[in-house]
Amino acid sequence: MNAGDLLVSAAADGIANTYNGNYQPWRVNMTAQPDLGGVSASAAKSDQTGEDLVDDMTGLMTGALVYKANAKVVSVDADMQKSLFDAYA
Repeated sequence: MNAGDLLVSAAADGIANTYNGNYQPWRVNMTAQPDLGGVSASAAKSDQTGEDLVDDMTGLMTGALVYKANAKVVSVDADMQKSLFDAYA
C-alpha cells in the first residue's frame, strides 16, 4: 500500500504545481521484492524541472490499481482465514 500512496502523492503534488515553472517533480521508483512477495517503493526529486500532466495522470491510475490490488489481497486473506477457522469450528 505504501507504493500506491507514494504514486498518488507524487502525482497530486505534480498536479498542484503544474504552473510552477521551477518545480521539480517527484519520481517514484518501485523495485520487485520476490522474496517478500511485493515491491519496495521510494520517491526522489527529478533532475528535470517542469511538470508533465500525462505522467501525473498515469501515476494516479497506477496508484489506484496498486491500492485495488492490495485491497483484494487483504480481502482474500480475510476470506481464507475465515474458511480456516470455520473448518476447525
